[in-house]
Amino acid sequence: MLIASAAIILIALCPNDFAQDSVSSPDDKLAFCDQIDVAHPEVLADACRFALSLRRQLPNVVCDQNTYRYLRPGILLSAEKLEDRLTAHVIYEDGHERYSDVRVNGKPLERLDTLQGQFTAGEYGTDLVFAFSPENHPFYKFLHKDRVHSHHAFVYEAEVAPENNHSWGMQANKHKTYPEFVARLWLDETSHQILRVELKPVPEKGFPMSDVQLRTDYEDLALGDGTSFVLPIKSQSGSCLWNDLKSKVIFCSSNTLEFKNCHKFRARSRIVTDLNGAAK
Repeated sequence: MLIASAAIILIALCPNDFAQDSVSSPDDKLAFCDQIDVAHPEVLADACRFALSLRRQLPNVVCDQNTYRYLRPGILLSAEKLEDRLTAHVIYEDGHERYSDVRVNGKPLERLDTLQGQFTAGEYGTDLVFAFSPENHPFYKFLHKDRVHSHHAFVYEAEVAPENNHSWGMQANKHKTYPEFVARLWLDETSHQILRVELKPVPEKGFPMSDVQLRTDYEDLALGDGTSFVLPIKSQSGSCLWNDLKSKVIFCSSNTLEFKNCHKFRARSRIVTDLNGAAK
C-alpha cells in the first residue's frame, strides 16, 4: 500500500546547474582538481577529473533498475516491511538521466511525478559532479584507509555549505530545501577509481525529514561492445518523515536499488534521399 502523505526525495541537478557549466571552461574546471590541498592529492585529483568530465565521457547507456522500497512505522522497535517493487529502464543520454517503462509491482506508471513514497535520482553522476563542482566551493579532507570488496581504498570527505548549494535538493510534502551536503568518497588506492559514494545531507531546522542517508557502489562494467565504464551497481537510501510539528516520526523509508544489464545504445535513423520514390 502506498501512503498518500509519504515523503518524496528528489536528488537531482536542477536545470540551472547545467547552465553553470558555461560559467567556466572545461579546462578551468579540471584545473580546480589540481588545486585541492589534501593528503594523497593525486588520488582525489584523478577522481575529480573523472567526475567533472563525466557528462562528456559517459556514453549513452541504458540499464535495468530494480528498486525495493521498505517502510517502517514511527514506532520504537517496529520492523520494516516491503511495500512495493519498482522496475524501470534508467537511461543516461547526452549528459542527462531519464527513466522509461516505470512499473510499480508490474503495473505501468504513466508519470513519474505521481509516484508516492521515497524515490531517488542522481546515481548516474549527479552526486559525483556536485561533490566536485568548483561553483559549490567544496571543502575536502582525508579520513582514513578502508576496504571495499577486494579494493584497498582511501576515504575522503567533501562538504558543501548550504549557502553554496543551489542545485542538489530534497523535497518532502511540498517542502523543498538545498541543504548542507556532506559526501564520503571511497577511491581505489591504485587506480583511483570511484568505488563508493555516501551522502549525508543536513536539512535545515523545520524540514520534515531527518536521518537521510544515501550510498552508491560503483564498478567498472563491460558494456557489451568490448568497452567498459565506471557505473553504479547498487544504491541504498533511507530517511524518516516527521509530522508538521516535528514532535513525532510518522514513518521511516528505505530503498535498495540494483542496476543490471547495462549496455550502450544508439538512436536509429533512416535518411530518405528519393522523396518521390518514398511517397509511392
